[in-house]
Amino acid sequence: MSPPPAPHANDRAIRALLADLGASFLRHLLHLPVASVKLVETQLPKVIERRADLVLEVTTGDGETPILHHIEAQRQNEAHLPARMMTTAGLLVDRHPERRIDQTVIYFGEEPCRIRSEIALVQCRYRFRLIDMRAIDCRQLLEAPEPEAAVLAVLCQATDRTPEELVHAIVARLFAESSGAYRTQLLFQLETLAVNRRLEGVVKEEVNMFSLEEIRNLPSYREGLLAPACRRAGRKAGGPAGWLIKGEQEGRHRGSDGA
Repeated sequence: MSPPPAPHANDRAIRALLADLGASFLRHLLHLPVASVKLVETQLPKVIERRADLVLEVTTGDGETPILHHIEAQRQNEAHLPARMMTTAGLLVDRHPERRIDQTVIYFGEEPCRIRSEIALVQCRYRFRLIDMRAIDCRQLLEAPEPEAAVLAVLCQATDRTPEELVHAIVARLFAESSGAYRTQLLFQLETLAVNRRLEGVVKEEVNMFSLEEIRNLPSYREGLLAPACRRAGRKAGGPAGWLIKGEQEGRHRGSDGA
């Protein structure tokens, strides 16, 4: 078997995101009744060195034994992927004989998906689940309860809007339903995924627009806009961000004068 292609820089970023978005993927794309998930060590120390992208121990809440769900992210139509998946399945069964094993490949490439999802053997047929993100209606992720599910929508098919309108809807929801470090993490994930649809520039524009709108709602910003001197100084200091700084300074100055 020939070795798999060298990982693209974005591939590594996508695989890092799987640990954060894995539960949302299971709930909203596979429609599994997930109660909890736990990350499982994915290094498989065998003669064949193999690291799975993500292995989650999934508890469904129905009293059944937890399932080990192996999720693999794929951006290329790799001919040997089915054999690699079957190898990983065998290694997981060997290492976790008491667990049921499930496998899913997420295809997020730009080209039409041509990956085979099964191998016919004489005694049986091996198969794994194959999800082509372009075939997923983005609305089911945009309307999911968790904001992080909306991040995945950037990879999906937008049947009722343009790709730019889809990005606008995603960013609008992230700004409306998250804040602080959590929002920063979600926006980073969105920009990382958007690279695969050549929409990272649109994401940056939308984030800048919504960030500026938040700044405009600050009293210090509005005070700065009221003073012509602040507007002139703000343009020299870098536009709206400069106006915000001058507004804060002006507000403090007025407050001290009135004391």
